[in-house]
Amino acid sequence: MPTRNALALKNRNTMLQVSTLMKREAVPVLSKGSNLGQNELGGFLRQVVPGIIGRYGNLNAVTAADYYDTTRELFANSTKVYKATLPIFDLGAKTDAVVNYGMATFMDQGFDTIPDILSNAMTLYVSQYNRETMDFNAGQDSVTKTVQRVAEPGACAFCALMAFSSTSAAEGNLIGTRTYSYEPDFHANCHCTTEVVFEGEAPIVPDYYATFAQEYDEAQGGTAKEVLAKMRANTGRA
Repeated sequence: MPTRNALALKNRNTMLQVSTLMKREAVPVLSKGSNLGQNELGGFLRQVVPGIIGRYGNLNAVTAADYYDTTRELFANSTKVYKATLPIFDLGAKTDAVVNYGMATFMDQGFDTIPDILSNAMTLYVSQYNRETMDFNAGQDSVTKTVQRVAEPGACAFCALMAFSSTSAAEGNLIGTRTYSYEPDFHANCHCTTEVVFEGEAPIVPDYYATFAQEYDEAQGGTAKEVLAKMRANTGRA
């Protein structure tokens, strides 16, 4: 039987593969706007961006639903039946964010960097489909406590802080949990995984999280080591 972390890594790796495929399509498509003026470029982006985000985003959403169902079937201590469904995605908001970023870039730098910059930015919005699907189903499923962000060893300082914060606990309860409604907590091509915490389970606290304490300590006023010690004492994790 696969471990939960292995399933989470498979989901994460699929997201990264989808992002790679998306960028391969997006760069040459976006490059077709090279000779357009400001007004025409805005219209062009609004024409091509939604289709790319929606198509690859839906791949990520279906992947997330399968990942959620598999994890629940293997690890949830429950006889209650649940089948993951897809939420309604706000493609318009995602499109607006990309187009506005593209136009700001155009005004500041011209067109040359737009294909690379926008295709990279679009990976964030394509990945949102996966994270939003996880968060939506966690909220609908009565046996799920939360979806937890887990950073890998050697994660960037931003991811280390956000992931460490998402596991903060007091008396065995999650506090300050960040879920996937908080998309600014993620960056393009993020390597953090998402793992489901079911009712009655302890938060996920990998041993290497001790190395994240310094960043958390600096941001939270000297409480990181105390929080980590309490988390491990209350959850029974060494």
